[in-house]
Amino acid sequence: MTNKIILCLLVIQTLTVMADETRWQQYTDEGLLAYQQGDVVSAIERTRLALEQAESFGKNDQRFAQTLGNLAFLYQSADQPDEAEPLFKQALVIW
Repeated sequence: MTNKIILCLLVIQTLTVMADETRWQQYTDEGLLAYQQGDVVSAIERTRLALEQAESFGKNDQRFAQTLGNLAFLYQSADQPDEAEPLFKQALVIW
């Protein structure tokens, strides 16, 4: 019985991580598309959502660092260097 409970918990945890990764990828892709279409404001919004999802992977995860870097780049593109700099620094620590 205990083994079945542990197995169920592992399956649930795996499915949760997969759902988070799917949402992270979706928001990342939407942010990139918005940037390519010249909509930096929407790109920032979508990338911030991706960052929220990436936090669930852990603060040392490469997806988290990548998303920080993406968001920093977008802020820099939007002429918001004060927003970009700490994100770049945080990403560099992880990379």
